[in-house]
Amino acid sequence: DNIAPIRSTLSQAGMGGFAKRLLEKGSVILPVPVLLIDDSDILNMDYDQPDKNLLRRLARFFRKSKKNDFGKSKKNPRKQLLLNYCLGHGDSKVLLCPQTNAA
Repeated sequence: DNIAPIRSTLSQAGMGGFAKRLLEKGSVILPVPVLLIDDSDILNMDYDQPDKNLLRRLARFFRKSKKNDFGKSKKNPRKQLLLNYCLGHGDSKVLLCPQTNAA
């Protein structure tokens, strides 16, 4: 309820989320539930069999196993599309993926 979709004053920016009212410093602008991915490597896709390897990686992730039985990762593996919507830091493998389209 704190933000509204409004056309930006920047010509190529399109729509954006703008505050409806003045907000106090530190206040919650928009509550967003997130999916925590504690190892971003599960989003890697191998070129040979992406679906099969993804299922194995997801199974390992949910078992919380530290054993890497899926072979060595490529130097620059392709990533799953989900990564485009997640927040993270380059020095960490932890990702936070919003579970709503509001963010």
